[in-house]
Order: sequence, then structure tokens, then C-alpha cells
Amino acid sequence: MKPESNILAVYPNQRGFGFVLITANGELLDFGLKYCQPLSNDRILNTFKTLITRYNPDIVVTRCFNLKSDTMSDRIRSLLKQIDTIVSRSGIDLICHRRGDIQELFGSKYQYAQSFISIYPELIPYAFPVRKRWQPEHHNVGIFDALALALVTVARA
Repeated sequence: MKPESNILAVYPNQRGFGFVLITANGELLDFGLKYCQPLSNDRILNTFKTLITRYNPDIVVTRCFNLKSDTMSDRIRSLLKQIDTIVSRSGIDLICHRRGDIQELFGSKYQYAQSFISIYPELIPYAFPVRKRWQPEHHNVGIFDALALALVTVARA
């Protein structure tokens, strides 16, 4: 990976997706959440294509979608396959990581969110409380999930 490479990491969830754009040396350029209501993969893909056009990344990072043991929903698995197709046709490098890759490197979602906030203070407004087992996941988690994907890529380069 070249030092000037831009990495766009996308982490789909139940509302749309979280994304981050970082450089190969870990500088955070942009981040956010993209909500698509009513939820449909077509709407999400159109939003994703807009990000590709806007940022022109060298690398796109997503979750692996071809693992049988993963608890990923069929909708998200299908979405990731479609993202794979779009990225491949664009000539952009695609890297995917397992959820376990993130956990091995950073621990739980709350743990890595807290450590990322210490590195990137601009993420402080997106901090979320520890989740109880019966509570739904906080909507801001998507940003930290996408950042974790990107930083796994940087760490393994």
C-alpha cells in the first residue's frame, strides 16, 4: 500500500452504513453515517456509488461476506456482494476483514470506540454508552466499525 493511498471503509448495518475515509498513515479525512429510509440495498448502493465518485479511493474495505459461520443477515451479505461487484468493476482494490480480525486487534466495540476517540478527538460527539445485552446497538457504532475495518487494513499493510 502506498503512503498516499486513501482508504474508504464501509460497514453496513440495520439502518444504512457507517463509513470512514483515512490515509494509509491513519489520518482521518472524513467519516459519517448514511441512513437509507426506507431501507433498501438499491438506495444504499446509490449512496455508496456517490462516495466512490466523491472520494475516488485507492482501496475500499468491507466485512467479509463469504463466511458460513458469520451471523450476518442475508440482506447485508447480498449488499456486500453487490459492493464487491461495483468496486471490482471500478478497478479499485477491495479488502475484506472478518469481524474476528477486528476483535483480535481491538477487542469489543465499546473498547475500540474509546481507544479511537483518544486518537481522533473529532469522534468525541459520536461516543456511545456501554450496551446491555437486551439493548439495541447505538446508531453511531457504524462509524467506529468502519474505522476499525480501515485501521485493521493499515495495521496489516
